[in-house]
Amino acid sequence: MALSQDVKALRKVNNVDEDWPEVAVIPHRQPRHVYQKVLETLHKINLYRTNVAKIGKITIPRFPGREITPNEVYVIVSRLRQEFAFLNKTYTRHKATDHNVIKHTVYWTPSDVYAALSEISSALEQTLGLRGISPSDVYSRSQQVVDLAVFLRKSQHLSKLTKKPPRTSGKLPNHALKAVSHLLQTIHDSEKNLWMKPVTVPPIPKRVISPSEVYDSLCVAMAELQS
Repeated sequence: MALSQDVKALRKVNNVDEDWPEVAVIPHRQPRHVYQKVLETLHKINLYRTNVAKIGKITIPRFPGREITPNEVYVIVSRLRQEFAFLNKTYTRHKATDHNVIKHTVYWTPSDVYAALSEISSALEQTLGLRGISPSDVYSRSQQVVDLAVFLRKSQHLSKLTKKPPRTSGKLPNHALKAVSHLLQTIHDSEKNLWMKPVTVPPIPKRVISPSEVYDSLCVAMAELQS
């Protein structure tokens, strides 16, 4: 994937010698999930631009409140490529090699693209150091998920959400990911009852979870609630 070469060049400039992250392909990902993953990566590009490159932010489009088409995914992935090319200042070189890529066409499924973009997003975050996805970013994203849930309840003329539970202490990203997984399972069951293609709920890894992984799962939930 050409985007991987862009990020590898960026990592080289920033002296990142960590292993390239590997992400397993999760089946049944849809274009909406890929679109949301690109938005997440664009957010990290903004973090890189402001904290590392010391240049202005870019405008990130909003997630369309409807079904996402493969053509829309292609357009926004192309935008992502342009942003990486600008950071690397190698747009001319990439244009010259694109023809070789076209000759060897590889047919990717949305699940393949999502996994590749997940690797790219994680690899980009390694260039940010301590300025990557923080618990504050996760909290902000969770509030957006809550707002979407409230909107859906209002649109169905349902009662207000019950009072949120009291705040606890000592919680880790592992606990947060478990809560998001429970939310995704609820969404899965609701979609199944509505005769929709339900979202795939991946198993929770038995290891230390990073805030970025919780953020990623929240992005999947947002994509489902907005579609």
